[in-house]
Amino acid sequence: MEVRRSELQASYIKLNGTIVAETPLHLGDGTHLGIVKQTKAFIEGSVIRGAVGISLLRTSCLKPEFQQKHEECPAKEDCLYPQLFEEEGKKSANIVFRNAYPRHAGCVNHGIYLPTAQTLYVCEKCEERFSSYTPPLTCPKCGRPLKSYEGYICTGCQHLTRSPVSIIRMTATAIDRYKQSAAIIKPLGEGEEGYGTMHSIDLIPRETKYQLEVIVDPEVENG
Repeated sequence: MEVRRSELQASYIKLNGTIVAETPLHLGDGTHLGIVKQTKAFIEGSVIRGAVGISLLRTSCLKPEFQQKHEECPAKEDCLYPQLFEEEGKKSANIVFRNAYPRHAGCVNHGIYLPTAQTLYVCEKCEERFSSYTPPLTCPKCGRPLKSYEGYICTGCQHLTRSPVSIIRMTATAIDRYKQSAAIIKPLGEGEEGYGTMHSIDLIPRETKYQLEVIVDPEVENG
């Protein structure tokens, strides 16, 4: 993960960077399509926050014995983790990780794929676009019904796509660890042979790039 400081304002510091998948990546939320465990196309900010927080704890914690109870740590005033991540009462934390969306690899303007607005309507036949709260019921050009487009749009070239990243699917057979063999399910009350259990998982290929944006409270830097 590469991060660079790109902007300083009176109220916040914005850091921009790039996240590169070094191994196939699965961004699941429990969604399944049959036996296939599906993946999201973007990385949620909460996931990035957790990964950065764990790394910060491992590398900068002054008193590891207090990792589970930072509020009692005698060194918390000098520790980066509570300064950035811990909330004080109703005050929000000093760092915010926004969702990381995929870069459009073929875009000459170096665009990023963002979710389309619900006000975007596209004709499936002639691909005419209408961005409006009150779009026409049918396409003025071909007369086909218009539907709200659910997908992603590139911020650089305005390209539309349902899936902004390539997806690879890995299929495997469940393992019975006790028997050290393929898991077998036997039908109840029947004399038929059992059968193995297969499962699939969707993965985002390595080298896929995401745009990272982090908002930091300037008071942390000044402290």
